[in-house]
Amino acid sequence: MEPGAVAGTEAACAAGAAAAGPGVADRPDRLGRTDRPDREDARPRRPRRRFGIAFKAGGLAFVAGLAIIAAILGMIIPYQQGVLRRGLESQADRLVASVGEVAASALAAEDYAALVDHCTGVLRRQQGLEYLVVTRADGSAFEFRRGGWAFRPALPGHAAPPDAGNGFRDGPQDAPRGGAQGAPDPGAPLPESAGPGVYHHSAPVDRAGITICTVSVGIALDGYRAEQRAAWWHIAALTVTALLVALGTALLLARTVTRTVLRLSGWVRSIGPGNMGQRIRIDTGDELEGLANAFNGMLDLLEASQRELNEIHRDLERRVRERTAQLCDANAKLHLMGEVFTHAVEGIFITDSAGSVVAVNPAFERITGVDAGSMVGRPSPVLGMTPMGGSRSVWDEMLEHGSWIGETRGPHRDGWQIPQWLSLVSIRDEAGAILNCVGVFSDISDIKQKEAQITYQANHDDLTGLPNRKHIFELLREAIGKAAVREQQLAVVFIDMDGFKFINDSYDHATGDQLLCDVARRLRAALRPGDILGRLGGDEFVAAVGGITDKSHLDGIMRRLFATFAEPFAYGGMGFSVTASFGVSVYPDDGQTANELLSRADIAMYRAKDMGKNAIALFCEEQCLEFTRRYRMDQEIKAAIAGREFRLVYQPIADARALRVRKVEALLRWERDGTVVAPPSVFIPVAETSNSIREITKLVVEMACAQHAAWRLEGLTLPVAVNISSRCLTSDETISHIAACLNAYDVPADALEVEITETSLMQNYERGNAMLCTLRDLGVRVSLDDFGTGYSSLQYLARMPIHALKIDRTFVQELLDEGGSLEIVETILGLARSLRLATVAEGVETAAQLSALRGMGVDYLQGYCLGRPLPADDILTLCRRGMRLVPKDVER
Repeated sequence: MEPGAVAGTEAACAAGAAAAGPGVADRPDRLGRTDRPDREDARPRRPRRRFGIAFKAGGLAFVAGLAIIAAILGMIIPYQQGVLRRGLESQADRLVASVGEVAASALAAEDYAALVDHCTGVLRRQQGLEYLVVTRADGSAFEFRRGGWAFRPALPGHAAPPDAGNGFRDGPQDAPRGGAQGAPDPGAPLPESAGPGVYHHSAPVDRAGITICTVSVGIALDGYRAEQRAAWWHIAALTVTALLVALGTALLLARTVTRTVLRLSGWVRSIGPGNMGQRIRIDTGDELEGLANAFNGMLDLLEASQRELNEIHRDLERRVRERTAQLCDANAKLHLMGEVFTHAVEGIFITDSAGSVVAVNPAFERITGVDAGSMVGRPSPVLGMTPMGGSRSVWDEMLEHGSWIGETRGPHRDGWQIPQWLSLVSIRDEAGAILNCVGVFSDISDIKQKEAQITYQANHDDLTGLPNRKHIFELLREAIGKAAVREQQLAVVFIDMDGFKFINDSYDHATGDQLLCDVARRLRAALRPGDILGRLGGDEFVAAVGGITDKSHLDGIMRRLFATFAEPFAYGGMGFSVTASFGVSVYPDDGQTANELLSRADIAMYRAKDMGKNAIALFCEEQCLEFTRRYRMDQEIKAAIAGREFRLVYQPIADARALRVRKVEALLRWERDGTVVAPPSVFIPVAETSNSIREITKLVVEMACAQHAAWRLEGLTLPVAVNISSRCLTSDETISHIAACLNAYDVPADALEVEITETSLMQNYERGNAMLCTLRDLGVRVSLDDFGTGYSSLQYLARMPIHALKIDRTFVQELLDEGGSLEIVETILGLARSLRLATVAEGVETAAQLSALRGMGVDYLQGYCLGRPLPADDILTLCRRGMRLVPKDVER
């Protein structure tokens, strides 16, 4: 761009500013700046030469192009020379390595002819190779050139090798023809690089760490220099091309700048009085953009005054519209507030700063029963209201905090108090003085009733209406506190019904529920109004009697409670005779807290169960120790189940005639590291009182099935009998586990026999008999164990799906005693024959007992006389030696 064009543009800008009117150029822009120089601080400045934008841009582009070209040349030239140099070195290394390998082998074999042939061939094939020298370790050398070759001995007069051929020459006087310029002296080592026309290179050849020879080569530099010249020509061509590109870029940039100036000039000429709204946008980032922005700012200032006038007019119209809308909105809000005030369900009242009622809504009259007109001007009821559980009035709270919300009670016209949820807020002026007070309240009587109902349900048993476990502890803590203050005793009675589960399972649950309600009513009638009675859950009740003065007082209370179960309970035309076991603990002797007293009464109740049920037991410290012992053993049993500390031993059961083993009974043993932890008579009763017996039963069934499968692999197919606890009779899980074990170990169902005691079966006959039927359907045989000690009737016995009766060991041991059990055993045998059941006599310890039982017709015999319980391997050994057992009397 020419300097004259810039000057013309600046003149046009000045003319435009003058046309805008006085003061326009002096007005500040949006950043507070002004285009007017400060005349007071203006100083004469030395004029300087200015260059146009096009000139500067083009020159900068051209200089940048030259700099880039120089940088590229600075990198390309050294790189190109390095590439050629490395190529020459690589060629020399390959020649030396190739010749050295052959030379080392030829010199080692003294095959000089092969060396000469190979080296002359290499010299002939390699273009540019001037000479080739192989120097032996003693200093002698073979020198090859284009014109021939020569042997240089290490010492004068050295003779050539005998098989070197006709090409050998003696001494340096026979130097080869056609030597290259700068070739090394034949009598001295060749240098790495010497001479203007040849590149020299040598390297030793080692074998096993010993230098065999040294190979030297000389390569002519003509080819290298030719490649170098060609590279220079390419670089020159690249440089010229880059200069042309830089020059073209500079010209293109200058043209672009000139186009922008022409565009700006045309836009300035298009501006007129009726065309002040258009703006130009130039984003060049240089003087042209600043010039365009100056023109745009000038036009903005010209339009400002007109916009201000228009804005004032529009603002006046807007204010009128807004004021009108505000008035309409205020009227609508007043109407809405009036509707809300009139139709609100909550009672609303407004007072002045002193608390006198100014207005109330219809809901206020409906909730309080007070006429709305009579309330105006009277003191508000809130002046005397206090929060629930508080002493300060809600009015004072509102005055202090500005508002109050919470539960309170307000008066009704009829004199009773209404539970209310009240929200009270003050309306103040700018100085903080109270102008009015607004109160909103609702009647929460229904909510309070539901809340009381929920609280009652959370603290009482749904069935009997008695306090539940949670509430019992709360009541016990209160009773203990009162007894401590009055220095009196408090008796806590734990009541557990005997046989309730049998009734609940045998009949429908409605019968069981009705029975529990009747028991609760009788117990409540036997206690005083101030005494505590609650239901812990199931068939367990708790009573607490305070004011105990002496033992006779406590005895009287317990007799009344015990007597509640004396009369049968009638329901649905049936009478149920139900008993209960009572455990008693006394504060403060047996405990200081509700937990202690209740847990120790529970321990005493279990003692009453052990006494035969339908009994009363007082807590004593020995019971606590025994309970602790049983609890710890139960925990050890659980750990033993997880740790597989239980194992099975097997006692043979033989047929009475041949005394041959027909089956075995699996008996449980608890051992740890080869030592007996506890006998079954100790740990089985403990496990019976918890769910551990179910896990033990599962373990016994699984181990018995696994052992039978192992025996079957050895060719032994003895059936295995296992004992099932009474706690498992009503569990469907027991049946499913037995079926799963039979399937898992591929055991035939008739190879497993289940033994159930007569007593446990009769405790819950219906459920137990159903379980036996399911086992029968699976194909599992069932024996009735300890027969003769229970209370099964012939009717029940005939319906049981069993295949054998096991005569209790007490009858067997007393069989031959005077006045013993001979007749009982004969009766059992006759009963079994009539029912077509097999018989097993267990506990046979003497040969006399065995002989008598065989004579009476017993089918199977089991006892120490025939064999003690044995490990599985010993059973296998016994059966392999022969299945017949030899009777032996047991030493007592």
